[in-house]
Amino acid sequence: MLATSLRWIALISVALLGLQLVVLPLYIAQLASSANPEAVASVDLMSQQHGPILALRLILLFFGAGLFSVFIYAMADSETRVRVMGNIAYLAFALVLISEILGRYLFYVSMVRIGI
Repeated sequence: MLATSLRWIALISVALLGLQLVVLPLYIAQLASSANPEAVASVDLMSQQHGPILALRLILLFFGAGLFSVFIYAMADSETRVRVMGNIAYLAFALVLISEILGRYLFYVSMVRIGI
């Protein structure tokens, strides 16, 4: 039962990772091509000053949701390795959580005021 649940979690994680890797470049391209100077300044902040944090966020997301999910899916064929799969699932969750915290940090740090 747990092995089947972990397989479904792994499949959904890989699907959401693909969605994230499509949406993020579209978001950055939309900001960069905007006529709004604040949007362009926001992209400059994200890419120049905070580029390493963005790269670290994407690396953690890829390892957490991508590679570990594939590994969990491959190991979920037997019930005997459930404990190992559970530990890997916790590690993947921790990596994705750190990635999302970095994403939230980037969201707030790249804000450029447009008014008051």
